Amino acid sequence: TGPELVERLERQFVGHKGRWLRARMKQMEPGDGGTWNLHLGPGLGDSGEMPSLTARAVILAPGSRRRALGVPGERELLGRGVLYTAARGAEEQAGRRVVVVGGGDSACENALILQRAGANVTLVHRGASLTARRQFAAAVLASPDMEVRLETSVTGFIGGQALRGVAIDGPKGAEEVSAQGALVRIGWQPNSEGLPSAWLDPRGFVRCLAEVDVAEANGVFV
Repeated sequence: TGPELVERLERQFVGHKGRWLRARMKQMEPGDGGTWNLHLGPGLGDSGEMPSLTARAVILAPGSRRRALGVPGERELLGRGVLYTAARGAEEQAGRRVVVVGGGDSACENALILQRAGANVTLVHRGASLTARRQFAAAVLASPDMEVRLETSVTGFIGGQALRGVAIDGPKGAEEVSAQGALVRIGWQPNSEGLPSAWLDPRGFVRCLAEVDVAEANGVFV
C-alpha cells in the first residue's frame, strides 16, 4: 500500500544517513561556486528558527494542496462543518443541507456523491457555466433535487462551534444560505512559495526547466 511504501522508503533513506527536516522553504537563491542557498522557516505546527542549507544539487518535488477560498470562517470552521472531501463520511451528511463550492469535475462528482448519500445539496459556482466534463455537468443540471447557483461567490462561512450557514453573493445579491455542511472543491494550489518566480508558470506550478535559462537552473532537478 501507499503508506507501507512510504514507511519503507523512509527506513531506507535514514539507513543511508539521510536527514529529514520538517521545515518551510522561505527562499531559494544562487550561492557561491555553483551552489544553492535554501533559507528555511518553521513547518506547520513547529516553532523556532530553522537552519539555512547550502547544496550543490536540489530536487524539486513540492507537491500541491487543496486550494482554499480564503474567506472569513473557512479556517475556523474546518472540521466543524467545512469539509475538503466527501470521499469519506458522505453518509454523515444524510438529511443535512450541504453547500458544495466549485464547478469542475471534483465539485460536481462530490455533489452527486453527497446527494446519493441523502444530503440536500446546493452547488455554488462563480462561473456562468459548469466546467466539469459533460457527464458530470449533465447529471448535476438534470437533478431536480439539486440547487445550482451560477455566477455566485462564497464570501464567508457562518457559525460558532459548528457551521450554520454560508454567505454568498450572486445575481440575487448578498444572502445567507442555511447549511450544516460545506464542501470546498476549487482545485489545487502548488507548494511553490520560495522558489524563483522565473521557474513558475502563471498558476504558480513549476515549469519544465528546459523552458528556463539552463545556466540559472544548473544543479536543479524536477
